[in-house]
Amino acid sequence: MGVLQFLAVLLASFVYVAAKAFQQLNVVHDYYKLVPVVSVVMAVCEVGLGGNIAIRAVGADLWGLAFTVLAMSFGASAGAISSMVLHKRMRKNGISKRV
Repeated sequence: MGVLQFLAVLLASFVYVAAKAFQQLNVVHDYYKLVPVVSVVMAVCEVGLGGNIAIRAVGADLWGLAFTVLAMSFGASAGAISSMVLHKRMRKNGISKRV
């Protein structure tokens, strides 16, 4: 593993953690339009980090990684938006005040 690969992993880790924090703010403040965009960034980082190891262990299946990024992006977007909608309904019905 070369120095550039170490730097790529470091950068991916930095971007991933920053994106997670930003996504939390999107969810808290109901920024629905930003959720899918940040989810794509998070998915690319996750697959990049995990894929970095998997490519060396299994082989160079880049199409598999591309479809994994898409699946994770859609799943993450749907999960974040679902919890935002659920939380909004809970606040509207006064449920979150009781919890």
